[in-house]
Amino acid sequence: MDTAHILLTLKQGPRSLENYIQEYLAIAYYSDLPDCLLIEFFCDGINQPLRSKLRHEGPCSSLCQFMDYALLTVGSLFTVGVAEEECGTASRTEMVAAPERTHKMAATTTGHVITAIREPSQVTTDLREPSQVTTDLREPSQVTTDLREPSQVTTDLREPSQVTTDLREPSQVTTDLREPSQVTTDLREPSQVTTDLREPSQVTTDLREPSQVTTDLCEPSKITVDLHESSQVTADLHELSQVTVDLREPSQVTVDLCEPSKITVDLHEPSQVTTDLCEPSQVTTDLREPRQVTTDLHEPSQVTADLHELSQVTVDLREPSQVTVDLCEPSKITVDLHESSQVTVDRHESSQVMVDRHG
Repeated sequence: MDTAHILLTLKQGPRSLENYIQEYLAIAYYSDLPDCLLIEFFCDGINQPLRSKLRHEGPCSSLCQFMDYALLTVGSLFTVGVAEEECGTASRTEMVAAPERTHKMAATTTGHVITAIREPSQVTTDLREPSQVTTDLREPSQVTTDLREPSQVTTDLREPSQVTTDLREPSQVTTDLREPSQVTTDLREPSQVTTDLREPSQVTTDLREPSQVTTDLCEPSKITVDLHESSQVTADLHELSQVTVDLREPSQVTVDLCEPSKITVDLHEPSQVTTDLCEPSQVTTDLREPRQVTTDLHEPSQVTADLHELSQVTVDLREPSQVTVDLCEPSKITVDLHESSQVTVDRHESSQVMVDRHG
């Protein structure tokens, strides 16, 4: 059998790189050609543009290392090494090469990755192209994902875990947290974050471009959102919670608080804040530009608003409450008091206060 001629005419064609390597190694096993020629014949059969990349960057020390580099370049989970009988099924992702050419390299997880982690673990993923990552974490774990292109990350965390995501392009992050967990997301482009938190958790989101954040918190939780561009934040808090929102551009914040909670909103541009507080709560609002604030307080609560520009504050108080407003520019305040309440207004400029007392 003329193995040299067979190897020289062998081509990858429509097959995967793994299948091509397996057939190439099966034939090269019977050849006595030096590695330099085996590498050259192997390169000739690889499809472009990988062929050019390997010719310029591939290690030529051995055929095994060269094939490992090729697999690493395409993000394959396979490596090339020696098949040992005692390995059993544990080496199913290891291809067979000549015994004297033992070498093994770790593979990246570029592409479509599905990971199931049963014990405390750490997963780090760097995705350079459109990709999808699905991770199921059964024990305390940490997931770090750097997404360079449009991508989707779906994470199901069963135990205390931490998820850190850096999204460079339009992306979607969906996270289902079953136990105390922390999610940190840095969104560089238009993105959407959907988070369902089943236990005490913390969500920190830094949105650099127009984005949407939807969060459903079923237990005591904390949400911190820093919005750099036009954005929308919707939060449904079922238990003791704290929401801190820093809005840099025109934005809308809608918060539904079902238990004692605290909301702090710092609005840097014209914005609208609508808050429905069902239990004793505190709302602190610092308004730098013209905007409108609407607050519906169902229980004893305190509202503090510092308005630096033309603004309008509408407050509907159902129970004993206190409203303190510091107005630095022409503004309008409308307060509807259903029970014993106190309204304190410090007016620096021309302002208007209307009070409708029902109690």
